[in-house]
This record gives sequence, C-alpha cells and structure tokens, in this order.
Amino acid sequence: NGVASHYLNDSYQTAQKFIPNPFSNELGSKLYITGDLVRLLSSDNIEYIGRNDHQIKIRGFRVELTEIENIINSLNFIKEAVVVKVTDNNRDLLICYYTTNLSDEKSYQEFTSAIKGKLPDFMIPNSFILIEKIPVTLSGKIDRRKLENKKLVQTNKSKEKVLPETEREIILYQIWQDVLGKENFGITDNFFELGGDSIIGIQIISKARQNGINIKPVNLFQYQTIREIASITSENEIIIAEQGIVSGEFSAIPIQQIFLKSELQNPNHWNQSLLFKIDQALNIEFLKGTIKLLLKHHDALRIRLNLPNKSNLKITEQIEDNYFEYFDFENIDNKIQEIENNCLKIQKSLDIINGPIFKVAYFKLSANESRLLLVSHHLAIDAVSWRFLLEDFQNVYSSFSLAKETNLPPKTTSFKDWAIKLEEYAQSKELQNEFSYWKNLALDFDYSLENKKINNNQESNSENINITFSNDITKNLIEIVNKKFNTKLPEILLTAVIRSYSVWKGKRKLTIFLESHGRENIFENIDLSRTVGWFTTIYPIILDLKKSINVEESIVLIKDQIRAIPNEGLGFGVLSYLSNNDEIINVLKVFDNVGITFNYLGQFDNVLTKDSIFSIAEESKGEERDLDNQR
Repeated sequence: NGVASHYLNDSYQTAQKFIPNPFSNELGSKLYITGDLVRLLSSDNIEYIGRNDHQIKIRGFRVELTEIENIINSLNFIKEAVVVKVTDNNRDLLICYYTTNLSDEKSYQEFTSAIKGKLPDFMIPNSFILIEKIPVTLSGKIDRRKLENKKLVQTNKSKEKVLPETEREIILYQIWQDVLGKENFGITDNFFELGGDSIIGIQIISKARQNGINIKPVNLFQYQTIREIASITSENEIIIAEQGIVSGEFSAIPIQQIFLKSELQNPNHWNQSLLFKIDQALNIEFLKGTIKLLLKHHDALRIRLNLPNKSNLKITEQIEDNYFEYFDFENIDNKIQEIENNCLKIQKSLDIINGPIFKVAYFKLSANESRLLLVSHHLAIDAVSWRFLLEDFQNVYSSFSLAKETNLPPKTTSFKDWAIKLEEYAQSKELQNEFSYWKNLALDFDYSLENKKINNNQESNSENINITFSNDITKNLIEIVNKKFNTKLPEILLTAVIRSYSVWKGKRKLTIFLESHGRENIFENIDLSRTVGWFTTIYPIILDLKKSINVEESIVLIKDQIRAIPNEGLGFGVLSYLSNNDEIINVLKVFDNVGITFNYLGQFDNVLTKDSIFSIAEESKGEERDLDNQR
C-alpha cells in the first residue's frame, strides 16, 4: 500500500503482479510480486539471489525487457529479437540480438526510426546485432545468459554515425561539437572516447544549462552518449543564485587556506595570467566597459583578505578604477621589450588587501596589431574559471562593438555561498564517517619521498621541464588508450608516474598529492557550472603497483585506486582545514610531508573558439610569482 495500485491500462499485468495479501485482514489489501528471488537464512536475514523475471534497472528506470522485445518483434523485418542488459567497461547497456529473413542487417538509424514513438528513449537499445540463431537451453527456452556473456562485436552497420533527431539531441550535439572541437561523430559515440574529460564536462554542463537543459556532473559519467543523456535530462531545475552583486565575509576554503598560511615573502604576487595577440586594434571604451561588467558579474574577482584573521576573506561591492591600463607603442621601436617590461610591472601590482586583484592591460602596436594581458591573483581564479571568463569577455566585447544589448548568462551559485556550504559540511556526520578512509590512508603513508626542508627553495631556484608529445601520441592518449581501458587521461599519466618511480627507486608504492577542479556535485541546489573562483581540491593518494608486471595490469590497479577516493578528495581538505575536531586535524597532518603534487589541467584547445579574435602571444607575460616566494 502507498507505492502503487495497478499497471496503467494493463489489467492482465495488474492481476499477475498485484495479488491479495494473505498476511493482512484488511479488505482489499494487496501484495506486489517484485520478481526478486531470495532465501531465508538461519539468522532470519534474507539473502538476495536474483530475479525470476526479466525486469532490470537501467539509466535510473525499472524496465521489463519483454516490453522492449514485443515492440521490436512487431517490426515486419524481424524474425526473432531478444534484449539483454550487459555491462561493458563499467557501463550498463541494452543490447538487442535479432534474426531476420532479409539478406542484410539493418542499420542503427533504421531501427531507431522504426521504433521511434513506440518506446521512450531510455528503453531504446544501445546496439542491434544480427546473429544467425537465437541460442536456446536444453529445455528449449531462450538462453539469455549465453547472450549476456557474449563478447560484444560491433559491425559496420552498428558503428555508423547516428545523427540527432529530437530538439534536445540537436542542442547537445551542437554543444559537443563546439566544446570538443569535433564534427565527425554521432549521438551514440562515447564522451570520453571522443577525448572528453571532467573539465570539458563542466563546460558542456554550463552550455547545456544556458540552453535550458539540466545535466548533473554525475550524468556524464553514468550516461556517456548524447542519446543516453538526452533521455534522462530534464528541463532546468531552479537553482537559487543571487543575480545581483554579492558581497560579505566568509571563511577561506581549504585551498585558499593553504595559500594564506604559507607565509610567503610577497603574497600579493602569486598570479595566473594570459597574454593574447590580436590582429586588430580594440576600442578602449568598449574594453573598459567589458572589464567593468565582468568584475560586476563574477564576484570572486573582488575578493579581499579580511584582516586581522588570515583565514577570512570578503567580497567587496566596490570596483576600483585601476583595473585597466592602456599603452600606445605604435611609434616606438623596441615594442617587445616594452610589452614584457610592463607585463611584469602589472604582475607585481595586485593587492589582496586593498585591491585590485584582477587587471587588464592593452598594448596597441599598430592599426592592425595589439596585445591584451589579463592578470588575476590565484586567490580568485583557477584553470576552469578562465574558460568562462574568456567566453564572457569575447561575448560582451562583441556586443559592445555591434551596439547590441549585453546579456550575460544567469549567475550560478556564488563562491561565497560555496565557502559557507563547505564550512557547514565540515561538521556533518557524513564527513565524519569519511574520516576513516583518510585515517587508514595516513597509517599506510609512505615516507620514501617525503617533503624535506631544503634551503633556498625559492621560486627563483625552480626549474621548468617541458615535454611535448606528437599529435599521434596525444591522440592515442586522449582517445584510443582511454577507449581500450575505460580510463581517463590522468589515470594513464599517473600509471606512468608510479611505473617510472618504481624503475628509478625500486619501490612499488608512492604517496603523492593529486589536484582536482573541486567543483563536486555533492550538495542539492548548488550549481558551480559558471562560477569563477579558486575551487581546487588537493588530496593524497598512495599509488601501489602491488604485484602487477605489465602495463595493462598496472593501469587497471591504478584506475581502481583513484576511483576509490570519495568525492574526488574534496573531504580531505575540508577535514584538514575546516573541521573543529583537533584529533582529525592532527591525524591528517602527516600528509604535510608529501613531496610530489600531480595536477592535470585539461585540454586548452577548446578555450578559444574558432571565431575568436584572440591567439596566444609569444612574448613573455612576466613572472606570475615573486621570485623570493617559497615554493
């Protein structure tokens, strides 16, 4: 009672599944036959064994496979069809095996067109595979187990590009084309096999929501094709986010506290920046208007250190007048030297107490050439944020140039609200339960490469080593390898790290820090898909090769170790810096000795659109960090 009363428009199914309740004296009381097979143990516990029907759960829905089969078997070119659920590379798929009297197999497109409107999208099989004969058991029943265990072999027909049909599929297809920078793919192609990653996923989520489609980050990992995502997404749910100017005080989030407690020689000079080449002259007033609108819209760009407490920050309403500088080098000879000298001055000019912490400089070189420098203190921005900021910069400036109304997308959850949410989360029972994971990790900490204190460890003594892969190797890493092992690129790179370390040191285990984008989908009514700020999480992992010998075994081991980390490591920083429990904080301090940090920044090919007026400049943009700061 209270769950359901009958099957809609199906009296036969209702009579079969809703039976009189023999355990109740209440008139009309019913029991629902679930189809679950169980056995009663001597302990009075019930053990689940399996099912005695063909009902499954797929894509978040309970589905009767016979319902799908009935529709497919009604097609005039089908002799017999059986649908089974299989798991391939950790993905649940619906596979239809069929026989036909035709001389050739039907394409996926032909199948979906034939059953369109007869089945909801989530019940449409992922593949239709022609076989010579449907296998049967000795008793003459369909041998579903044999089909479920059958190795998936994709034919040319089943691999062909499937184009979008519904309005939602068309929108998502255009977004994927734009963000992935690809055109020759279909709506049944896998997001990660096309080169997608979690950072690109954030961009897709952002653009989808601007088009009225609500995708949660977890959706991209559960449903990895446009067809699957389109079938489970909904119209935008209402996320309450302040659309006016956000201001006020809040506690710094963990990554910011790490920075603020590091007591740098010059904490004002610790930036991120981009220097662009532009093959035209820009309008100064349009530039000023663009920057001012961005400072108003993206509240984190107005963050200040809230003294005297060095763990507190504030967002001001005030927008300073010194956020923009203009240099006219049209009539001087040593243009490059002047650009580089002034870039360095601007890098040194930010102020985390009084502001500004975000500045733009425009260098006019001629009527057809200029440079544009954007500098932000790292306290207010991360690599993901630059993608939104540059997109907005180009759109707003273009609107000013065309005398059009400047409409930025709606604001998402503010950085301040996220910080407050993390502070509440730090004291939650859920996070206290997670502490056992990190405590066990601390007990297994490997000191072999600890972070030893060394003299003269300033930025001036650091060295950058750049390695560039060929296009073929890069494509193999991003697409082919990930497709083979169902991995993400960082998992492959981390496997290379631990195997290299093992050859170097002769050891099988290594503790390192991982950095992640930090925009985890763990709270209701929080949307960070377009929020600018420094969200990075940093957390330890023990990479352990165990007894693996070949690369394939190592990849599987390391992938599993990475995926066992709860919530992409978000809880580690929250427990370490926001918890009120001294015992927790002291246990986790052991990881202060970790000596290596791994940070995957994602793919930057898609940051600038094809029609962008920007391209990366070759000149030096100046030191982003004070050379006297400790590393």
